[in-house]
Amino acid sequence: KLHKLNLLPTIEAINREVLGGILQEIVMHFWKRRGKWKTDAEVLKKKVSEIAELKHASKLLKARIHKWVAHAATVERIKAHEFLQKEENMEIKLQRLEEFWPKFHRAHKQAEHLAENVDQTAGE
Repeated sequence: KLHKLNLLPTIEAINREVLGGILQEIVMHFWKRRGKWKTDAEVLKKKVSEIAELKHASKLLKARIHKWVAHAATVERIKAHEFLQKEENMEIKLQRLEEFWPKFHRAHKQAEHLAENVDQTAGE
């Protein structure tokens, strides 16, 4: 169903971000063990704050996406329900056909009768 909603590019982008985060953590630990990467406490606090803000924003985005997907699914269900409501059931269709044929034959007989009258009138 995801391909129908065209969410695959979004999911791929999120997966790339997650992979990038994991790789960044591996690199960070590698250089920290060697003493090459030292971070000031203030810078660290700022980065932690940024991460917390990003996490909060991602939660909001995820909630919006779920609401949008649920809304789209609800709209599709409503459309399907309306379509099914418009479809007539078999009993109604058969009843309509039974009413149609007598009217059709009556009209056909009337047309034949009129044609005979026209022929008689033309012959006189």
